[in-house]
Amino acid sequence: KKEIKKNPYPPYTTSTLQQSANNVLGYSAKRAMALAQSLYQSGHITYMRTDSVYMGNKAVEQIRQVIKSTFGDQYLTEKPRFFKNRSKNAQEAHEAIRPTDFSFNLDVAKGKLNNDEFKLYSLIWKRAISSQMESKRVENLSIYFQPVNKLKNIYTFSVGAQKTLFDGFRAIYGNSKEEDELIQEISNVKKSDIFKKDEFVTEQKFTQPPARFTEATLVKELESLGVGRPSTYATIISTIQARGYVGKDGKFLLPSDIGRVVTHFLKKNFSDLVDYKYTANVEDKLDDIAKGKQEYIPFLDAQYKPLIKDIQKADKDVKKDDVVILSDSKELCPLCGSKMVVRLGRYGKFLSCSKFPECKGMKDLDGGIESLDFDKYLKIEKCPKCESKMVLKNSKYGKFWACEKYPECKGTMPLLLKEKCPECGEPLVERRSKWGKTFIGCSGYPKCKYIKKETKK
Repeated sequence: KKEIKKNPYPPYTTSTLQQSANNVLGYSAKRAMALAQSLYQSGHITYMRTDSVYMGNKAVEQIRQVIKSTFGDQYLTEKPRFFKNRSKNAQEAHEAIRPTDFSFNLDVAKGKLNNDEFKLYSLIWKRAISSQMESKRVENLSIYFQPVNKLKNIYTFSVGAQKTLFDGFRAIYGNSKEEDELIQEISNVKKSDIFKKDEFVTEQKFTQPPARFTEATLVKELESLGVGRPSTYATIISTIQARGYVGKDGKFLLPSDIGRVVTHFLKKNFSDLVDYKYTANVEDKLDDIAKGKQEYIPFLDAQYKPLIKDIQKADKDVKKDDVVILSDSKELCPLCGSKMVVRLGRYGKFLSCSKFPECKGMKDLDGGIESLDFDKYLKIEKCPKCESKMVLKNSKYGKFWACEKYPECKGTMPLLLKEKCPECGEPLVERRSKWGKTFIGCSGYPKCKYIKKETKK
């Protein structure tokens, strides 16, 4: 047994708020900042673009009064807690993100804010209050088991747990009763107790590669590399998604074909622009310009002239086909019979005639209409405008049906699901919200506003 203390976290900065909003609430950095902006403009929180963990004395005093009246003296530290800023360029003029008035507590806020605003405000309020509470005290429990019968080799089995002696700042977040009961059971184990084997479960584990970035871990990485500032983290992440450089698989960010091509092109021709140290150094120099420590024109001149030379060299040496043609293909052009190549377009990879632009023959790389799951989707035969044949096409938003007579006829249809709307009977359709989340809604929108609820896994 070993007793240890766990100290509370400092109040939120921009980056830590974005990380918590993504990890706890599933909000993107862009959405979290939009909600924080709304709370700030309503006067409920301090300025939301900051990398400082400092809180003013008046705010700290209000927090201590809330802790004393809500939790009791035992949860109040003897002296106020103060946290050190990790960022060397922290803007001390801005406080950490905290409520402006602590009398606007969660009970009051629930009736005044919308659901999303309340969830984010709840994170901010709890983090600010907990930062001034007493540490959590736990006892680490480690139990070791050995077989009673004598074997050639001695095998030791172990189990570990933590028993809460004093919940401290965790009181504001609540504790799991089931977990407490399990720990209480383990803590009652005494030396020389004998246990009966239930079963042996063998499991082989392998070293896993690093997990892909989520928005939360990417913000953390940007901050650690010194790339970007509190005001730009959300913009950086939303921009790489909007331009199609990165896609999402659940919470994870995945590089797209376009993203890989752009990255390789930049690394080969503009290596400085994708060098973390160079970018961080430029950020620092811009901060020095703002503080009057660096001359503006000489610095820009030193960056601008080499960049222009790189642009002129790339413009002269790099051919478009070197960038957009990814590989050869065994497929033959449906128009002229020539070999086809895998080409990268605005909406991903496709097969193009090697004689382009003389021949404009092309094919869908994943098989076109043959690749569509007709057990799930409806097959649209006729154009709703001119009744001509419909063909399957790609856009940055995914596949859709378009009239074969385009551009003379601009009739289009989304991929309709075979599943019907329970309210109006129209087919359902997969849509994407402004936050990038996919959901299933009625194709009869806006007349019918039915949205299918997700089943929790």
